[in-house]
Amino acid sequence: MGQMTIKNKIRSPYLFYGVGIFCLIYAFVFDLYRITDYFILTGLGIAVYVVLRSFVFHDLTIQKVVNQDPVESTLTLAEMEKEAATQMQALNELNQGIEDEKISQELNEIVSTIKQIFKYLREHPEDTSSIRKLLAYYLPALIELLQTYAYYETLSGPKGKVKETAREIEGAVEMMKQAIHHKYEELYQNQMIDANAEIEVLKTMLHQDGLLLDEMKEEKN
Repeated sequence: MGQMTIKNKIRSPYLFYGVGIFCLIYAFVFDLYRITDYFILTGLGIAVYVVLRSFVFHDLTIQKVVNQDPVESTLTLAEMEKEAATQMQALNELNQGIEDEKISQELNEIVSTIKQIFKYLREHPEDTSSIRKLLAYYLPALIELLQTYAYYETLSGPKGKVKETAREIEGAVEMMKQAIHHKYEELYQNQMIDANAEIEVLKTMLHQDGLLLDEMKEEKN
């Protein structure tokens, strides 16, 4: 099974603290009466930012190795359904502790759609491989994000980076809801195409045999 490494860079918050402290010290030491004084302070602040970022506070790199092609998994449908049940249970338990109503509703929709997906797969097990990545990576990643979000909700009045990250997690939950619903529709797409094709063939045959009553009435009129 192939693997890929995902790297995310996060700017150190101490970088901004350092620039802020410099600006405060400068304001105490020097007078800021003229507009040119503020231009000078801005220029010095940028210089301090560049120096601190280059030599003191480097960007943090978060590296994560994930399976690139979980489709090669040998799990049976029954095993996958059991794994999905465990993941849905984890989502429900996290949902009980999350206060945000919007996220709670989205999690309910996610769990409901996953159940509908497996209802389809029990009737069409040949499509099982198409949702293995969902179980192997996407749902575990969602659970991990929700654990972080639930922790943030326990903090009294989260601000700054914590609040910003919480908003990003909320966006990720909505994105996941849409993606899972799209997967559900995708599973039915081929079946719908086949059904539509059969309908068109049936219409053509009925028309050729003169058995489409509505059309026959229109021709007489």
